[in-house]
Amino acid sequence: MTKTLSISAGPSVDALEILAVNHDDKPVVIDSGDFHGRVTVRIKDFRGVPAEGVPIAKNASYFSEPYGDSMTYSIQAQGVFTEEVSAADLVFGNMFDHPLRDSLPYGTSIALRFASFVDPTIQHDLYADKPWAFSPLLATVYRAQANRAEPGTWSAHNVAKTMFEDKAWPPFPTPDGESKEHFTRDDIAPLFKTYDNGELVVSKDLEKDKDAIASLGSPDQSVASHARAKWLGIKQHREDLMVTPDDVITVDFCNGYIDFNQLHLKIPYGGLEFDLGKYYNGQPVRYVCKNIRTKKIYFIVQFDLVEDKDEKEVTDSDSNAATTDVAQEDSKDNTNGSEDGTQDNADDNATGELNKEKSS
Repeated sequence: MTKTLSISAGPSVDALEILAVNHDDKPVVIDSGDFHGRVTVRIKDFRGVPAEGVPIAKNASYFSEPYGDSMTYSIQAQGVFTEEVSAADLVFGNMFDHPLRDSLPYGTSIALRFASFVDPTIQHDLYADKPWAFSPLLATVYRAQANRAEPGTWSAHNVAKTMFEDKAWPPFPTPDGESKEHFTRDDIAPLFKTYDNGELVVSKDLEKDKDAIASLGSPDQSVASHARAKWLGIKQHREDLMVTPDDVITVDFCNGYIDFNQLHLKIPYGGLEFDLGKYYNGQPVRYVCKNIRTKKIYFIVQFDLVEDKDEKEVTDSDSNAATTDVAQEDSKDNTNGSEDGTQDNADDNATGELNKEKSS
């Protein structure tokens, strides 16, 4: 039976809902005691399970723009964390319920070295009974944007929906519709600032780092991205940087290395490729945003392979059609047999009547 891709999201494993892939206007809204926000996923050439009542979208405009044309997937999240958390403790990555050690492909060590090259902050143990791989969220994503509101702005709201309607809430980046932000901007400079008479300024104790902080908010995205990687590459910096309940964090985690439709991984350096389908052991791939210290989970995006319902319906339809054809043939044979028998009896009766006439 063919498997197809199903993507869901939610605040926990027990509260996931099917996500409308490639529909930026229909993100999964997450409301919990620890996080209020929304999540969307884009998959190039998607042909998996659509959300209920939403037509399947094979692609998103995201992939036709220079920003995303080299990507194969994107996980975009935006929200506020209800308690202060350091950039070191706020992590994003994968975790599994069961061992992978017996299904890991040859060359895994090379893939892990490549992962560390791309993201030096990654930590992992894929040989554990419950394998995991995590990186600081703000360091590992392709783009990270922070919008700091005045103190108490978001605590005045109880649900994400009313937060989205507040004028202080930033747009959800999308190249579709009328959003002012087509893509996530790299700018975490607001995390180093405080409000002074209604104006956001660099904290006095960080005056010595003013130039570095300015680079973090540079309009030149390559400069801002490089500055973020450099700053957060230092452990002490991650531990000192705090994300507060007044901050709306928007991130885009994306790359062009994994084709989830084909279950194919391609490492650009060295030309190493993996057919992941050969090593699939039935476990879903979960992307988890959590507090590594307190273990609180903020949101989950789950990629799973499920039975292709369309194929099953076609198979069932073909089976039913075949059964109907057989039944019709049987019925036809029975009918023909009945008609033949009736005709034989009629002929016999006619012959008998004819013989009677001859006798008389």
